[in-house]
Amino acid sequence: MLAELLDVSPALVRSWLRRGWLIPASIEQKLPLLDFAEVTVARQLAALHAHGLRGERLARKLAEIQRRFPQIERPLLALTIVADGSRLLVRRGEELIDTLGQRQIDFGALEDGGDDPRATIPSPAALHAGQTPPQRDQLVTWAQELEEAGQLREAAEMYRSALMAGGPSAELCFALAEVLYRLGDAGGARERYSMAVELDEDYLEARCNLACVLADQGERELAVAALEGSLAHNPRYADAHYHLARLCESLGYSEKSFVHWQDFLSLAPESPWADEARHKLAGAVSD
Repeated sequence: MLAELLDVSPALVRSWLRRGWLIPASIEQKLPLLDFAEVTVARQLAALHAHGLRGERLARKLAEIQRRFPQIERPLLALTIVADGSRLLVRRGEELIDTLGQRQIDFGALEDGGDDPRATIPSPAALHAGQTPPQRDQLVTWAQELEEAGQLREAAEMYRSALMAGGPSAELCFALAEVLYRLGDAGGARERYSMAVELDEDYLEARCNLACVLADQGERELAVAALEGSLAHNPRYADAHYHLARLCESLGYSEKSFVHWQDFLSLAPESPWADEARHKLAGAVSD
């Protein structure tokens, strides 16, 4: 839902979580739960991403700001950070301050270039030709960097290499499913999401994403079953209630849809989709 709100990919949000730029309030059955303070941080990160600052390049720039303001534990949360070309500046009132503490007036032009992971990450063919294959953790890191840079086909092959190196795991199957879905391979994504659930029946997000793929493929009854499975494992999973409310509505299950809209609204009353839930509930009552 956060990815949809910011118009970015879920994989990008996960990379922010992985780097520690977003901090979940808690993690339930592999599902990071974010409070609304993190939305402020995510908005800044999305804006910086849109300016071309991302990945290791952004990490270096944020480290510079952290060194400039050591007394602030989380600059992304406490400061307003803007992009000036390849630099990050901190806005304080009408002033813009660089990482050296100098006041800035004019904006510079956006520099070309940046980090291209393909320059330092070997191809899958080169991996298999090497005498000493890399460990699975290294392969996963490379896959994540490729995915973050938008090199999805290369990322998919690297995730497959990691699976071959270390055997199947729910997390890797899920990651590969995400990339395959973004590549338009719904069948492959469905298979990998299913495998993730088979390997870990408590993997809530895998169940929910499997339901979304099933719905996209027109198998809405199976999608309902997958979402109900998610809620059987965690009745407080707001995303599942949201998707299930919409699915039940499309299938004509008005009473079930009403219940899930109610549950969603009680769990996420400040959600950007709360008004939609209120509208649906008001319409159902008036009918």
